[in-house]
Amino acid sequence: MDNLRIFIIVFAVIAFIFGLGGLVFWAIDQEDRLIVSHVTLDNKCGIDSAYFVVETTKTNRRVNFTKDAAKIGALSSEKLRLALDPKFGGVTFSGYETTVKEKVRFIADCTGNAHQQSVFNSMREQFN
Repeated sequence: MDNLRIFIIVFAVIAFIFGLGGLVFWAIDQEDRLIVSHVTLDNKCGIDSAYFVVETTKTNRRVNFTKDAAKIGALSSEKLRLALDPKFGGVTFSGYETTVKEKVRFIADCTGNAHQQSVFNSMREQFN
């Protein structure tokens, strides 16, 4: 009976140590890492891609697209968002967000319902 008790105690201690070690490795893996994202833009709008930016959600860094491509450094806990360059005020664009990865592809699609279409028409008027 004493051997069984010793075995259970030793097993419990070993399980606790390995469990604690796994928790430490999990916490280390969850740290923010800087990731350089190579972002491509599939522009289905009637405006030039130079009017779009990719931006980070936490630090609000913005990078313009050049020939439908951009490169931005972001933390792994952030999201990337497609947006219009804020220097072109008076027009809004509801871009979507995605997780930070080494390769990201955004689609700018300016087709949609009547309200969306009027927004895109005003964008075209302002930028052309």
